[in-house]
Amino acid sequence: MKFQIVGADRETGEDVEIIVDARDEVDAETIANRRNIMVSSVALRRSLPPDRQSSPSVAPLESGHLTLTQIQQQIKALGEVDTFGTKKEIKYLPNILTEDETILALTSGMMDGNTWLIVCTEKRVVFLDKGMIYGLKQRETPLERINSIEQTTGMIFGSIGIWDGASHMEIRRVMKKTVRPFVEAVNRARDALKRAEGRNRSSAGTSGADLASQLERLADLRDRGILTDEEFQTQKSKLLGA
Repeated sequence: MKFQIVGADRETGEDVEIIVDARDEVDAETIANRRNIMVSSVALRRSLPPDRQSSPSVAPLESGHLTLTQIQQQIKALGEVDTFGTKKEIKYLPNILTEDETILALTSGMMDGNTWLIVCTEKRVVFLDKGMIYGLKQRETPLERINSIEQTTGMIFGSIGIWDGASHMEIRRVMKKTVRPFVEAVNRARDALKRAEGRNRSSAGTSGADLASQLERLADLRDRGILTDEEFQTQKSKLLGA
């Protein structure tokens, strides 16, 4: 089996991304260690169709997930971001973000004494801390569960707090320039989600009203003798999908 390994060269500190043949993830990581690579993530590489084999960076590490290259491109396009101290977390994002998600905002800050990466997509807000000793710590809040989000700013740093009804998460020592863009991105995503839900409810209500109107019309045609009882029942069954 082929595995894609993301990490850093132990001597130079440079980012490394390689593909190895291995029996399993443990074997793949062992191979990487022999090559003096400090491993951040190991993922099974899926077989690709012939028309995509020439562009491996387009293919997700796992089926349905974004690749590291796609994530880096999205981050670059954002503008105001702060990734200080979160290189390992960013390299782990391909294991979390699905291909139907887009990074809307990204920054970093302190929580529980560690540096965390905080990412907003059109579905959720993800908090990520990947330590060398204690492993991965991940928290996330779906947008529909967020009750409120607040921001505070000082001369250099700020903070972002999120309430989801059951808990409160606060990231401190966030670079001031990224606080407002992040909060605004979350609020825009929440508003977009609410509008979509409203349209869905409106569409469902309209469909129900149309059905009731058509049933009333059929009943009127039957009462006026234009439709027989048998014809009425047949048309009614069609409308109700029976």
